[in-house]
Amino acid sequence: MFTIYLAAGLAAIGLLCWLLYQASLRHRRLQAELVRLERLAAEVTLHAEQVLDQVDERTHELQELVRSASVQVTAAAQAAAMAQADPAATARVPAPVALSAPVAPVAPGAPGAPPAPAEPDRYNDLRTQVISLAGRGVAASQIAQMLGLPRGEVSLILNLSKKKATA
Repeated sequence: MFTIYLAAGLAAIGLLCWLLYQASLRHRRLQAELVRLERLAAEVTLHAEQVLDQVDERTHELQELVRSASVQVTAAAQAAAMAQADPAATARVPAPVALSAPVAPVAPGAPGAPPAPAEPDRYNDLRTQVISLAGRGVAASQIAQMLGLPRGEVSLILNLSKKKATA
């Protein structure tokens, strides 16, 4: 009878060990997935910032074009008003001059295209802080908490800086 209880106890212990192993295996898989998702979120954030920078640049270009067109329209309206007031003065008034050459769409990097302006790197200081703190031995999770960044973004910055250092 004792051997039956002993065998049942050992079977129960074996079952508990197997269940514990399965739980730890699931935990490791979830942790790996969480790290992958954090990296993906950091990458998406970086791409979104790049897109926003491009949108800001294009908005600035459009505002400049609107200002230029406004000046040209004002000059043309003044010339037309002067021509109506004094038809003989039209010979003396020069035609409005375009303030800037018409902008033809040119693909970036195409021959004859002006060099692309250097994009301002708004996050250079942030990257420098992350790399500096990591160099002092501060953990990525602590850096993320100190700078108010997602852990995945901090990890991505550190991984990219390691790749640049080895390249």
